[in-house]
Amino acid sequence: MNDFEKAEFWEGLSRLYTETLAMKEETQALKETAQALAESVHEQRIIAQEQSAIAQDNAKVVMSHERRLDRAEVLIEALLEDMRRHRLSVVNLDEKSKKALDLSQSVEQRLEAMLEEWKRRREGNT
Repeated sequence: MNDFEKAEFWEGLSRLYTETLAMKEETQALKETAQALAESVHEQRIIAQEQSAIAQDNAKVVMSHERRLDRAEVLIEALLEDMRRHRLSVVNLDEKSKKALDLSQSVEQRLEAMLEEWKRRREGNT
């Protein structure tokens, strides 16, 4: 091996060493980036689980309100039916009976209006 070949060998070895160091630095940077991404994904997963739990809690609250609204609607419908039956059963219309009938009709109208309002609200929420 002559001096030129030796110099060429050492220069090639130096370039290989320099490239190996650069690749090692890039690999380390990629590892750090991958680790940061993994941590970010883990944090996002925790946030998604928390959001899911919140959504489930909200759904439970909505369902309980829906059930309450349904019960109120059923109660009002039963009251209206009772009032209608009672109104039809009044045979003798003396003065007190007329006042009671007027009051009954007034309450019946207000209950019907409330029932319609609840139905509109429920339809608007669905």
